Amino acid sequence: MTAAAPRHRESRAAGVAPGAETAFVTLLWPHRAGETPTTGAKLETVTGGYVLDADLAEGRVRILLRTGDTPLAAPDGRTAKADLEAVRFDKPGRAVAHLIVDGRTVRAGQ
Repeated sequence: MTAAAPRHRESRAAGVAPGAETAFVTLLWPHRAGETPTTGAKLETVTGGYVLDADLAEGRVRILLRTGDTPLAAPDGRTAKADLEAVRFDKPGRAVAHLIVDGRTVRAGQ
């Protein structure tokens, strides 16, 4: 008796052409039980990568995700040369934290 070949079902997102490149960005909003997390977020494709803006309970965060070797050009004129740059803003809009990740290096920014 021979075993039947395993079956699989091909699946793809609606509107995505076969062979098209797809990228996934996951955003996690930690929150305490009983609290409703803030859910406002926008992902924008720009030259050299992506810009993610997300609302936080105490302000917002902007994350620049570089996808290649060229610098990322954000819509606000900011340029990112690192793989990832994250800036957290308080409610009035002042930058209160800056994180830079480049390869294996993680450092606080300015």
